[in-house]
Amino acid sequence: MKHHHIQRTSMAFFLASVILEAGMRTDKITAEDHSVTMGISLGLILFAIGMNVSIVKKMGIPKREKNISQAIGLLCAVYALVIYVILPI
Repeated sequence: MKHHHIQRTSMAFFLASVILEAGMRTDKITAEDHSVTMGISLGLILFAIGMNVSIVKKMGIPKREKNISQAIGLLCAVYALVIYVILPI
């Protein structure tokens, strides 16, 4: 059950990053320096990926939980690639 909590927390960080990015792109969140808000958003994504990698690397975890963590990690990585490389502000 501990791993489900970590997976939910990583999804919460992912959703917080999505909301932050959407707010920045629609100008609902304004800041004098966009690099600070982008840095916070990127930090949330990297932390979410790191949480899922920690689950995947542990021994004795059921295969289903590893697969879920791999899928969440892949989703976060693809999101980061699209937002920060393909469609930067």
